[in-house]
Amino acid sequence: MYSPTHTGQSSASGALAPSVAAALSAPLTGVIFVDAILPHPGRGWLDTAPPALKAQLAAGAQQGLLPAWDGWWPPGALERLVPDAELRAAIIADLEPLPLAYFEEPAPADDLSAPCAYLQLSGAYEEEARRATRLGWPVVRLPATHLAVATQPLAVAAALGGRESGAEDEQRAEDEERGPHELHPFHAGRR
Repeated sequence: MYSPTHTGQSSASGALAPSVAAALSAPLTGVIFVDAILPHPGRGWLDTAPPALKAQLAAGAQQGLLPAWDGWWPPGALERLVPDAELRAAIIADLEPLPLAYFEEPAPADDLSAPCAYLQLSGAYEEEARRATRLGWPVVRLPATHLAVATQPLAVAAALGGRESGAEDEQRAEDEERGPHELHPFHAGRR
């Protein structure tokens, strides 16, 4: 059975990283949180949200469903974050209303023993990046937006590789020497 050696968690899925690791048949050798909340065992996502956002979402729920997340933002926000109309249309086409219960459900209490790193893309996740730093994790800050994985994939990939864009050949040689099982996305000292 195939089991990945690394996992990446973004946005709200960061809280589920310990459960993802526990469900795999082989232990993870690394977890990368990309503009994500960190695990918060026993607390729901809404418990971690700023009070104003929590109130806004609760008020917007209808029949137990929240609108798709693009509806949580002010008019024009998605256009600014994703200026490419074709990409924006593809993202919107993939969105669905979300059960409010998902955001209320307490996160599992599984332990996360794999080494972790954090890639911050937006200012909204500054506190999570600070928390990751306090936990001793390598942290890389890429000045971008929360949706940079879609809008700037090469820059995000370079940041995940712990290198500047354009340094691929040198990094590829290092990766081949290192082997596939080390957590190398954020090399020590490259913060």
